[in-house]
Amino acid sequence: MKTVLVVATLDTKGTEVAFCRDRIEALGAEALLLDGGVLGEPTIKPDITREEVAAAAATTIDQVRKLPAEGDAIGLQAQGAGVIALRLHKEGKIHGVLGIGGGMGTVLGTGTMRSFP
Repeated sequence: MKTVLVVATLDTKGTEVAFCRDRIEALGAEALLLDGGVLGEPTIKPDITREEVAAAAATTIDQVRKLPAEGDAIGLQAQGAGVIALRLHKEGKIHGVLGIGGGMGTVLGTGTMRSFP
């Protein structure tokens, strides 16, 4: 079965991600949810937490949250998400990436996608 990594900030896009997850699963694939958010708490349960994403960027979510600019924080989370996504792809565990978001979520999603060869 194919698996799609869904990358988003689950504190603000949980409803949209749940909708996409349900559509992906209805088409016969699996959805793996990665939360790269930095502000509020996730509104749906991620498979890969924001803490794991920060750790993949060699930092902690608390350190990410202390950055003065939200863009810098999301950029760091995108770096960590890219590390995770590339590892999962090399292991044959994901077969595609879907990024969902507004301005910050787009930085997160496209930053993740740029990690691929």
